[in-house]
Amino acid sequence: MPDTIRERIFQDRKTVLETITTANGFENDLVAGAVARIMPSSQVALPSPHVILLAGQEVVVPGPDPLTTKNVEVWILLFVRLDELTDARSADQVLNLLMGDIEKALNIDITCGSLALDCELADTQSVELTHKNPNVGQAMMFMVKYRHLRTDPFSLG
Repeated sequence: MPDTIRERIFQDRKTVLETITTANGFENDLVAGAVARIMPSSQVALPSPHVILLAGQEVVVPGPDPLTTKNVEVWILLFVRLDELTDARSADQVLNLLMGDIEKALNIDITCGSLALDCELADTQSVELTHKNPNVGQAMMFMVKYRHLRTDPFSLG
């Protein structure tokens, strides 16, 4: 079964995030299983750092027939478990390094594998965690502008 252009964009963004390793020139290593498309249950042990991709609001931009242009929010939630006994860096420093890696990786191809017109960082927000949670978090929102045939969301426009 084919995927919509929107779904293929999310798959591309996940694949790109999975390339974040020190061997590829980044400051962090996102190990196997560290990038997910769903919120895990609280019983699942996650690697640190880990990243979750979520779809946000999508807005249809009026345009000429036969094309439909859309702007979709791609939210990236990032979490890091701090170990103050082995890592002297502040939470902000650790998060800023990971945010830099994510922005660098996603800006390598702003067309999302030739599926989008543009992909740019539009917002960042802190993530509030419970007091006993050892993780720190941040949310990054990338706005992806893409186009497909008005009559067929599976076909590029």
